[in-house]
Amino acid sequence: MFDELAILNSSRLMLLAGISYTLWSLHGIFWRGWSVGTMFFWMWWELLLSGISTIILVYRWHRVTKLPALKGDGAAGTAGAMGIALFFATLFTAMALAAEGISVPKSTLGGFIQDRGATMALIAFLFLLVHLMTAHGGRFPKMLKHQITSPLYNRVFPVLGLYAVLIFDHHWHGRRELDTSHHHQLLMAGSLLAFKLLLELRQFFAADKTSRDGVHL
Repeated sequence: MFDELAILNSSRLMLLAGISYTLWSLHGIFWRGWSVGTMFFWMWWELLLSGISTIILVYRWHRVTKLPALKGDGAAGTAGAMGIALFFATLFTAMALAAEGISVPKSTLGGFIQDRGATMALIAFLFLLVHLMTAHGGRFPKMLKHQITSPLYNRVFPVLGLYAVLIFDHHWHGRRELDTSHHHQLLMAGSLLAFKLLLELRQFFAADKTSRDGVHL
């Protein structure tokens, strides 16, 4: 949730923390044997929480600023984009977990989620806290809408990018069924994190240019 904190505090330090976390995740997946399925699960959970928060914030922003929403650009459009990304994120998470033996048919998914229930609740609480601080902060009416939606889209676009990579890989190798090999797991995780890193770097350097120009986010 570094993206949300960066928007709340206008902080490039938080953007840098997010970049560092993504790089550490790449290191963990490729060189420390971290679970790809678990990484995708937390990606899915943050996408869900970020989507709900952003939809509410966009709706509130239009009401506070009294600016009309263009077609597909208001809370409904945000919900649509989030819904599409969440569908694919759920699919990818199920694939990654199934490759590690965690699924509904094997009766292992319930235990997996239960073991992480406390952490899920903590992350949800932190998202709620940041959401309330953003929605009721003095800066909120002056914020640009793309600032509010950028944390969500920093999660949406990597998911869609991963979909494109998997479609290309599937047709390139002429597969007729899903690949659950470790190599394919690494391809999924690496693609998702690489797309996320590119977006974070773009946002970081855009914030750097904005601050040099004397404009605050």
